[in-house]
Amino acid sequence: MKKSLIVAHRCGYLDAQELENSIAALKYCNSIDYIDGIELDCLLTKDKKIVVFHDSFVLIDEKVKNVSKLSFQELDDWYYEKNHRHLNTLDEMLKTVSISKILFIELKNGLLKDDIDRELLELVHKELKKHKIKKTKILCFSEKMLNAYYKLNKKESLCLLVSKSSYLYNAKLIYNMYFNKKISTIAIHKSMVTKKRVKKLLQNHNVAIYTIKNKKEMEKILTILDEVYYQYKDKFMIITNVPSIVNLVLNKIN
Repeated sequence: MKKSLIVAHRCGYLDAQELENSIAALKYCNSIDYIDGIELDCLLTKDKKIVVFHDSFVLIDEKVKNVSKLSFQELDDWYYEKNHRHLNTLDEMLKTVSISKILFIELKNGLLKDDIDRELLELVHKELKKHKIKKTKILCFSEKMLNAYYKLNKKESLCLLVSKSSYLYNAKLIYNMYFNKKISTIAIHKSMVTKKRVKKLLQNHNVAIYTIKNKKEMEKILTILDEVYYQYKDKFMIITNVPSIVNLVLNKIN
């Protein structure tokens, strides 16, 4: 039976009732049958540790700090004081959990012009290879980063994340990205979903929709897409903080 993939955003922390991007949340999602993929965020610290953490900037001592300018220990000390839990590196997470789902890794750093971006994608590639992770998809808002990752692994499944602001301010550039054959999936924000836009994307790519946070949002997407969703449901990925709710909504229509 055709079905859309359900992807647990930031390790599906809301369903897991755990901290986002945590080992506990990862273990939970890895154990749930209807979750097809688990997304986590990767940043590179000053001392070249791949930390599984969402925000590129944090507020420490009332000063905004770039994570890439902090050591892992500095970032972890701040995080522990705030959450009473330690952060994890990608290596620690892959050592601890034998992942049976598709692993979606979002590369969080910026454009390729920064050296740290090259290092990040090279180190992520090495970690995945070291831990023999077979089912993966690499996500990034930077097409340049994805093209560079493609050079490291031409068999990797790549997903370009497109924000509403990038589409509005550079529609021609985004249009050209739609025809990048190295990229198998285009991910669009839920506010960008229109039947016309999605039909155009489906001509060359799978489509991911992010980030669904409740039942109403999922039902709205299905209403907008209507017959397009039913015709191409196996080409959709739903990225969500609440996989259980998305699963319930999709089960009603399957």
